[in-house]
Amino acid sequence: MHFRITHEFDATPEEFWEVFFDEPFNVEQYKRIKVKERTMLSRKEDDKGIAFSVRILPERDLPSVVKKIVKGDLGYVESTVYTRATSSMEIDIVPTLFADRTKIHASFKVEPLPGGRCRRTFEGDLTVKFAIFGGAIERAIYDDMSKSYDVAAAVHAEWMARLKAERAKAGGKG
Repeated sequence: MHFRITHEFDATPEEFWEVFFDEPFNVEQYKRIKVKERTMLSRKEDDKGIAFSVRILPERDLPSVVKKIVKGDLGYVESTVYTRATSSMEIDIVPTLFADRTKIHASFKVEPLPGGRCRRTFEGDLTVKFAIFGGAIERAIYDDMSKSYDVAAAVHAEWMARLKAERAKAGGKG
């Protein structure tokens, strides 16, 4: 399944990334998308960009019937490489369950728009190899990602508006 999720923001790409990599923003964002645990596994930064890997465990749980059959937590590890020059990230997502049957790879790009705005596009491919149920599982994963990205976009917009207001109040660039 190919997917594409886009949102537009009242900010430049530089302002977008400034908020994106702000830890207090991330704490609030993951709380609002209902993540019970977010653990940074690795992070390496240089002039070209940032490579990081994070383990995410959502608050939602497996249905009780499934929990009797499957052992483990519903979560995933996200490995990301952010490239400053292209204002983009390449992301591989490996679920904690059925990793051998699930492949998720996406690109996350932030492009400038007229008027000091930007567009974030999260686009990629999601494959679940599970007889009979694979397509339904792919749709469920996509629906969950789409809802999470909508909430994350709202949080991001709030933080960028706050950043601009603070800079305007301080007489800085906004």
